[in-house]
Amino acid sequence: EWRGVEEALHRGWYFNDSEGSLKGILSLSFDALNHVQQSMFLDVATVLRGEPKQLALAVWGKQHEPCVQGWYEDLEQRNLVDPEATLVQMHDVLAALGQNMVLDSEKG
Repeated sequence: EWRGVEEALHRGWYFNDSEGSLKGILSLSFDALNHVQQSMFLDVATVLRGEPKQLALAVWGKQHEPCVQGWYEDLEQRNLVDPEATLVQMHDVLAALGQNMVLDSEKG
């Protein structure tokens, strides 16, 4: 993951303000996820936040593959979701980023 961040910085990533900086850094972390993990992250940010972790894993397992448990654990290790919670939780800032990403994609 850090190699990708380093490469992005060498390509000219820089930020002029704290909001842009935070969004840019979080976007780099999001971009490092595989497409299923990105979908899982956006699901948590928009609809699954506060739901039981086992319910979320069951939903993702039916939609994707049985490896969702490992992918979710990776999200926990990256601190994109709360590893201590029995309910699916993420920080408000991460949830807002995910919600904005969904809204931006819907705008076209």
